[in-house]
Amino acid sequence: MSIPNSRTNDRISKTCFVTVGATTTFPALIRSVISSSFLTELNKLRYTNLIIQYGEKGDGIFQDCIDNVMNEEKEAIKGIEKELGLSAESAGISTIEIQSSSLKADTMDHKGGQNSIIVNGIHISGFDLDSDGLDSYFQLVKSRNATNEKEKSDEGVIISHAGRSIHK
Repeated sequence: MSIPNSRTNDRISKTCFVTVGATTTFPALIRSVISSSFLTELNKLRYTNLIIQYGEKGDGIFQDCIDNVMNEEKEAIKGIEKELGLSAESAGISTIEIQSSSLKADTMDHKGGQNSIIVNGIHISGFDLDSDGLDSYFQLVKSRNATNEKEKSDEGVIISHAGRSIHK
């Protein structure tokens, strides 16, 4: 399934690409970028996409972080429901949308059939490694001024670890 350039809330696409490397896992970096506080900051900066290369054997950490942020969002929605005396659905405040996707970078999809999720307007997806390399992901971060509004994107950012991961 193709992710439609991940324009949410009528925003121009803007991508944050995080790479830990293909042959390692960097749990602290993965946990940091899939956290409510980081997603809130991305939202403030008008990002629409968070793509994470979580590395070899990082799929469990990635999924645990996704589960945690989903649970945090659900609890926040329950708190709002209780405070307002409404259901989230009737108040129109649901912030979680789950999509199943087969992913590949050049079409905003990646390999591997990972689940993707939209939290607070940020489309989050991840993969372990891409045998074609990372160039296509780097291209997603670049600004594109296209005549077709759906193809436009603002310049994003690439985040990478700068050292060894220590596994405990």
